[in-house]
Order: sequence, then structure tokens, then C-alpha cells
Amino acid sequence: MQPSRVIELDISTPWEPAPRETGVRGPNVGAFLLVIVAVVAALTGPARPGGDGLTLAWRSTSFHGFFGVTEDTVYTITDDNGQLHLVARSLDRGVVRWSWPIEGALAEAYFSDSVNLVTRFPPSIGTPTATRVLSQGAGRRLVSYPMPAVPLVYIAGTVAIMIDRAPGRTTAEADARLDGRTQAHLVTAVDLRTGEHSWVNYIEPGSTWALPGVQPWDDGVVVGGSDVRYMVVIDADGKARSWDLTTGKVASRGNVGPYQEDSYGLAFPHLLTVSTSSPGGPVVTGWDLRRLATLWRVRVPNVVAWPVPCGRVLCLTAEDQTWAFDTRTGETLWHAPGIAVHATDPTTRRLAALAGSAPVTIDVATGQVFDIEGGWRVVDGDVRRTSLVSVLVDNTGQARLGLLGLGAGTVRDLGPVGTVQAGIRCRATDTHVVCADGGQLRSWRLRS
Repeated sequence: MQPSRVIELDISTPWEPAPRETGVRGPNVGAFLLVIVAVVAALTGPARPGGDGLTLAWRSTSFHGFFGVTEDTVYTITDDNGQLHLVARSLDRGVVRWSWPIEGALAEAYFSDSVNLVTRFPPSIGTPTATRVLSQGAGRRLVSYPMPAVPLVYIAGTVAIMIDRAPGRTTAEADARLDGRTQAHLVTAVDLRTGEHSWVNYIEPGSTWALPGVQPWDDGVVVGGSDVRYMVVIDADGKARSWDLTTGKVASRGNVGPYQEDSYGLAFPHLLTVSTSSPGGPVVTGWDLRRLATLWRVRVPNVVAWPVPCGRVLCLTAEDQTWAFDTRTGETLWHAPGIAVHATDPTTRRLAALAGSAPVTIDVATGQVFDIEGGWRVVDGDVRRTSLVSVLVDNTGQARLGLLGLGAGTVRDLGPVGTVQAGIRCRATDTHVVCADGGQLRSWRLRS
């Protein structure tokens, strides 16, 4: 059990977490998460001077640095004598509320070896989407999934969702060679309040699925948000079912086809976007996530790119260019060569983006690009929050944590935390900041 007393942060001893075993994400995706939203911080000017705003509340460990945070709970992955567990801890004191064993081929692969995750996305004819889990040392494929991302745990609404192989259907070797497309999967839901089993469902071989907020290359623990209630399962013919995550029951049925090898679906809290082929080129269709009713349909350029919500418009983005479309008319609003954007809150007027490795912003209405400068970088991938955790590192390698307030447009300097590494991941609530790097997990209480 973690210490229940409040411990003052000792800034005389640098924080030097152990190196993190990381997988292969997509092109520049790691840099994307570290820098992409920092463009907003750069618009704020220098941070307000301030004293130490953090008190170290508790510390623990987290397998591969995987964790997620809600308003009152921290969800981590732990290794307990060879068995991975999802552990729910109280945000204020780190007290364990419950623990659930994570079982299946993905968990076994993570535990048995240092692994890389290699994702093939977007798909094309002959090379459909897949995420392969490789042995880092030997390069041997341990298991594969027909998805652009395979997090161990997905937190949303009232449940934790774990999706993995249905046992006894194929051998691991055959499954890996076929990228998981012939394998059935089981969806297990755990009640977030009690830690007890809620429901289990079966996904037929040849099907894919979409969890809101899970983007290509995501891993570990993904928090979809308290407003997320549905996921979608799509079979090889495009027949789709929307599942209520609270009950596991089918909420609606539809058809999002024609669904070929180069088709895919990505979900957001209330929207399913499906990319399909047509004689005139690729088409992206927006569907109501619960009802599976068509909302809009846009013909897009035949390029290697994928849909991203960009404020009130739809973006199609890749590593080196972005298009924006009016979903009401299908009109191309603007094209930004050399720019990659990140999914952005629908109320924003500017988009966070990268020009190569340099942070920029884009006017959502016109596509005008604004060059910016700034030392703070955001290490919080949850763009839906109003405050994002940022890090400022000086020339000696010493770091300070800050909270970027998207509404006020200022950075609240929380104080020094020693040294940090590039792979640090952080999340914040109104009362705490939680960060993981390597196997270390630390929670700070925000001082008022």
C-alpha cells in the first residue's frame, strides 16, 4: 500500500526515472504527443512567475509507464509476479481500491519480452490495417491484431474495457502470420466503481472495432472520457453494431460498407468516421456513433492520410500535409502542405500542429499557419481538457512542471521536479498532476 501521509517534494534530488521500454509508433507520433499541443502554450508568452505549486502526495510503479487518470482515480498496469493487473488507486492518497488480472495474448507478449509495436496504417489493397507486437531482441512476431491501435485497457463511462484473443481458436503462430484477421476476440468489461466483472462479448473472426478516442498507435491505458458510452464493431461486409458500453447490449445496427481491405473506422465520443473506396476515389462518411445513422459524406483526395476532428471541420491529415473539409457541403476549405495536425476540441478556433518538428498553429477557418516560439512543451495527450501538463527544461537539464490553461491562455508554473526524460507522460485533474516515466509513477497535489 502506498504512503497515506503527504510528503514534501525534495527538489534537491533530481527525478531520474529508469529508461522506458517503448514500442515503435507511427512516423513522428512520439514527437507529436510531446510537442503538438505546446503550440498553444507558446501563444501565452512567458509563464507567470511562481513558487512551488506541488506537494508530492504518493508514488508507485507502473508497467511500461502505462496509466490513465479520471477525476478521482488513477488506473495503472502493474506486474505482480508475472501476472499483469489493472489497478485502480485513489487519486488523493494512492490507496488501492481494486485490482483486475489482465489476461490474453497481448498481456503475455508484453510480459514475456521487451516488445515493439509496429502499426500498418492507413491500409491499402493487399495490406490491410494491422498492429504487430514484435520481440524487441529477436524481431520475432509475437502476436498481431487487425487494428491501428491495441491498448491493454480502455477506460470510458462506467467501465474498463479489455479486448484480446478468444482462446483456443488458432495457434499463436498462425494468428501472427495472418495479422489476427481469422481470430475471434473477447471484450471484457469491468465496473469502474467496484472492480467486479460487468459483461463479456464476442467479436467474430474477420471483424474490426472502434473505441472512441483511440487513435492509431495508442498503447497502454487510454481514457476515452466520462461522456463515452458506445463502441462499434464492424464485420468484413461492413455490417456494424453499436454496443452500449454500460450493458454490453447492442444499441443499433447498420451497414457502413462497402468495407474492403483498405477501409477503416475511427471513433470519437459521438462520431464514427469510416473511410471506404469508390470509383471516384476515397470517401469518408460520418456516422452517429449510437444510432449508426449517416451524418455526412465527403469525397477526399487519394492520399495516405486519415480523418481527424479539427474544431468544427473535418481534417484529413498525414505526416506532411493536411486538408480541411466542410462536412455540410463537402467543400475543401484549405490545404496545408508540410503540416500535420492533432485532434482538437470542437470549440477551438485554432488547431495545434507540427511543421516538420516545429510547433505551429493553424486558423481553423482559413488554414493560415502561424509560426511560434516557446520553451514549454506539453506532455499531456488529452486535448479535451482545459488544462494540459507542460514541462520546461533549462540548459542544465532541470525541469519545471506547469499547467497550460487553454481558456485563460497562460501557463501556471508549478515548480521544479528535477530532471525528466523525453518519454515522460503526464495527466492532470483540478487537484492533482500525475506523471509516469519508465516504471515510476508519481502523483503531486496541486497547492491552491
